[in-house]
Amino acid sequence: MKIFVGGGSSKRTRRVLRENGIGEMLVNPLSKTQECPSLWAFDNGAFVNWKEGKPFDSAKFQRWLEYAYRNYPRPYLAVLPDKVGEGMKSFEFSLKWKETLTLYDWPWYLALQDGMESAAVIGEIDKVSGLFLGGTDDFKKQAGYWKKIAHHSNRPFHYARAGTLGKLAHAIMIGADSLDSAFPLWTKDRLFAFIQALSQQQFPQELLIFEKLPQYGAGAFTQIK
Repeated sequence: MKIFVGGGSSKRTRRVLRENGIGEMLVNPLSKTQECPSLWAFDNGAFVNWKEGKPFDSAKFQRWLEYAYRNYPRPYLAVLPDKVGEGMKSFEFSLKWKETLTLYDWPWYLALQDGMESAAVIGEIDKVSGLFLGGTDDFKKQAGYWKKIAHHSNRPFHYARAGTLGKLAHAIMIGADSLDSAFPLWTKDRLFAFIQALSQQQFPQELLIFEKLPQYGAGAFTQIK
């Protein structure tokens, strides 16, 4: 499993991450004075725009993309522009962007959002390189289901914003191919708790209570807590 944390961390944190094989999820290019990590992923900035109450900044996205494409190594994944929480509108928006990004031969992932129809995703999955699980906490309960869809189509599955140790355990349990998290960025204790959980694959028992989701078939689980 490939692990990523948000960009913008301190030099010390970046060093610890690299020593432990953890990459960075970058939402904008690094300063030209800094070295791009060899393991990195390109975020589109839509979530940041949404949190600020702003529409997707396509001009800034294209500037970031052009700079990163010219100056950085190929990312592990790149997230197509999306509309946070807008389901099928986001789906259509992402596919339109995919048509305009043909010159950028990166592994473009479709961001999954609440309300997105699985039949529509399955019908167009050959156009993308993988599935990227966005959405609310409730939507993330379907992670195992969307992972099955991705793997059935020979596509990798990324679990986005695994911001707690419980979500980290969930992502590992359902077999995600990669995940990102901001959990280790807040304090030194959280950084080392995160690394220890990853290396030992051990979590507090109260984080490991799961229930099946029969409506999504065998192998689909969610956490009760």
